[in-house]
Amino acid sequence: NPPFPSPTDWRDHWIYMLMIDRFNNPYAPPKKADWNKICNSRQGGTFEGITKQLCYLKELGVGAIWITPILKNIKSDLLKYNYHGYSIQDFLEIDGRFASDGKVETAE
Repeated sequence: NPPFPSPTDWRDHWIYMLMIDRFNNPYAPPKKADWNKICNSRQGGTFEGITKQLCYLKELGVGAIWITPILKNIKSDLLKYNYHGYSIQDFLEIDGRFASDGKVETAE
């Protein structure tokens, strides 16, 4: 049995889409604080950042979370905009940048 049974009708639940890199890093503030400046690099959101905000999301009424891809992305200065997770390089490995210490082993 799955830990949480699927609802009869998903239309009855609010699904919160979150971009891991932009959501929360519990150990560092966003790299650029001004809301209207271009954030052209990774902000550092992590898996731990998500788990530390689960109570907040529940208070909002969130019934499910949909996160951006967590697979290994290309690491290149030319692709500084790949914070979204859709520049997948390896479909068999988790991107270590989403771990609080930046290591693949911790992310897994």
